[in-house]
Parts: sequence; C-alpha cells; structure tokens
Amino acid sequence: MRDSFDHLLVKEAQKFGIDVLQNHKLIGVENEENHIICKTSQGNIEAKFLIAADGVLSQTAKFAGWTTETRNLIPALEYEVTVPTKDFERLSKKARFDIDEAPEGYAWCFPKKNHLSLGVLTTRKKRINLKEYYKSYLAKLGITKIIKEEQHGFQIPLSCRTDGFVKGRTFLIGDAAGFAEPITAEGISNAIYSGKLVAEAIIESNLDLEMATKLYSEKLHKKLIPELRSGEFLSNYFYKRNPVRNFLLKKYANKFGEYMVDILMGDKSFPMDVKKRLAQKIKEAVF
Repeated sequence: MRDSFDHLLVKEAQKFGIDVLQNHKLIGVENEENHIICKTSQGNIEAKFLIAADGVLSQTAKFAGWTTETRNLIPALEYEVTVPTKDFERLSKKARFDIDEAPEGYAWCFPKKNHLSLGVLTTRKKRINLKEYYKSYLAKLGITKIIKEEQHGFQIPLSCRTDGFVKGRTFLIGDAAGFAEPITAEGISNAIYSGKLVAEAIIESNLDLEMATKLYSEKLHKKLIPELRSGEFLSNYFYKRNPVRNFLLKKYANKFGEYMVDILMGDKSFPMDVKKRLAQKIKEAVF
C-alpha cells in the first residue's frame, strides 16, 4: 500500500540524518539572492534549494512559478477491492495489464496482501466515463461480488513540462516535472531516479545555483528525457487501434510484454532514436 511505502521511505531517509517536519503545510516560497524561503503553516524555513517532489498536482511548483500547465495529463481510476476468497485466490497469482479495456488505454489487476488493486485509464483527451469501463472489467475478470471497495481518482502526466524544470531555486522531479513513463504510466521509478539526479547535481555544484541548474539539465538530457520522448511517441502509436499495431501485438505479444517488464525493472530502456529507427525500417521494407 502506498502509505506503507511512503512511511518506509521516510524511515530510510531518517537513517541518513534527514529531519522530517510534520504538519508544515507549504503556503508560499520566496527567492532571495543566496537562499529560498519556504513559508509554512508553522513558520518560515530557509534553504539553499527546494526540490518539488509533491506529485502531479504539485503546490510547490505552483508557488515557485509554474502556473501554466504544459504536461499531457490523463485520467485514471483505481479501486482497492476486497473480493470473496475464491476470486482472490484465482486472481492473486499474477499482475495483469489488459490493453484496450478502456478506449486508448488499459485496465489493470494487481494482487496485494489480501485484496486486489483494480483500475482503468485512458490516454484519450475527450471526456470518458471510466466507471463504466471499470464495471466492464469486473465482468471480464469474473468478479460478481464485492465485499469492500475504495475508489481513488487521479491524473498522470504522460509528457514532460515544456517550460523547464528549474525556476529560481526550485527544482522539479517526478510527476511534478512530468516524468511518468509514457506507456505504462508508472511514475515512482522515474521519481526516484530524477530525485537522485537532482541530488547529484546539487552536490557536484558545491551549492552553486547556476552550476546545479546546468548539471541537472545535462543529467536529465543524457538519458531520461530522450527515453521519455521516445516513450511518448510510442505511446501515441501504441494506444491507437490500427491494423499495423494489432498485427504486431498479435504476432509479438510475448516479446512486447517481456520488453515492458525489462523497462519497468530498469534492465532495458526505450531506444532514444525511435523515430529515426522506424523511418529506416519503413524505408528498408519499401525499397
């Protein structure tokens, strides 16, 4: 569960000497010449840098000056569902991604300790009633009885911000920056990775703002940004129903599945020059 995972991260951070200030709601930020002032409900906190790691709806980013939305945000519905023991035993053996169960999207079924995490998302921009597709997915899974159900709605950024990742002394990471993986819409891996990159940039800069900004940009564009752009291109193609896509999925479904698992595990990455490679493949096929 996410609350347990977040609690684990906090405890691990504290082992390294991190001070955790609870009940300090951020209400504004001010950039000074050599530091930033974080205004909180419990008073002001001064720091050399501020890292916005508060998710897709980041209030930190808004306070720091990101007032125009430049990411492609998609909707998703997630349900924590308790089902009868027979259904849980049947569905708790594997994680499922069911492509096209929602228009230009997918549904998922992830087993947890004693219940299921079920959900649907769409990459289509026009308004869609995801609840209806969730009900259809329950029928597909053979779930006819629900003992307990808890719904969560959220947004996922499938593209990076186009107006930069640093303003003043505030640095964006994770979903606040738009770093979710564009095909599976998974965000935690790249949130952790971009957090590592910004920490390295700040340390290597010896707390120099100009150098930290430069280093962070270089680190992002070395691997993460090119991969995300390739993933975004593939996502736009992957979720559109067309004869070529359908043929490829039917013929190479297992290979695609294995490749996506490798990407999620960090063992492989999206090709950084996917458009060029596709164009070359088409050219070779034609000529």
